[in-house]
Amino acid sequence: MIGTNSIVAGIAMSLLTVSLQAEVIIDRADDALTATSTTLGTAGYHGCNVATAEEVPAYVFELQALGQVTSGQGKISTACGVNNRWATVARQTSEDGQTTFSELPDGRYRVVVLAGEAIGCHLAGDTGALPAQSIVYHKETSMVIELGPQTLVQRVAMSPAHLALKVFPNPADQDITVELEGQHLQDEVTITLVGLLGKTLYSATHPLSATSVQHRWELSVSDYPAGAYFIRLQDSVGKQLSQKIIIQDNQ
Repeated sequence: MIGTNSIVAGIAMSLLTVSLQAEVIIDRADDALTATSTTLGTAGYHGCNVATAEEVPAYVFELQALGQVTSGQGKISTACGVNNRWATVARQTSEDGQTTFSELPDGRYRVVVLAGEAIGCHLAGDTGALPAQSIVYHKETSMVIELGPQTLVQRVAMSPAHLALKVFPNPADQDITVELEGQHLQDEVTITLVGLLGKTLYSATHPLSATSVQHRWELSVSDYPAGAYFIRLQDSVGKQLSQKIIIQDNQ
């Protein structure tokens, strides 16, 4: 796994402030939080020359705590102990958009996710299977989650925009249906199937009716290798919705 401390400075330099239509979903149970990003993240290089560039992960997850965290039997606590300030208490990388923070003491938390996209400078040199452009990170922040004695298994709901996109069945081995409800995207939508390394495997553009609130498209996935992918919808003004899907072997 790529070390997180060595990439923090590079990420800060390549962080976009433009917000995407993305969410961080939190599943919580007992003393653990599992965070999942709904946007596509891409691993690659930070820098413009392969010889000197550093390889960086698709996602960096930062667990932040508010004020002083009661330590108890837990291993994580804020260093500063200043009330009403967020402090990063743990950091993990991921290639599939999900990670779990466990053995957490009681307190209030949120998760900040940095998701990579290959939209930076064109790299000089052979990048192999990684993208030919450098990685720029987009920032997503979850809702605030409170862990305490009464914590139950619970999922933090997504926003209405993300509830509008449904991809089923998931997992799939033959055909999938992409369904969009509401008018969250405008004019036309480009549907892409993207691998975890950022390679576009399928792309098609469809008009959106201004009078319809439901759109549905069918896509065959039987020819693609088993694994994790993202379905991404992008409209004519750049707004995006995405969902992770699993393709199974249909043999």
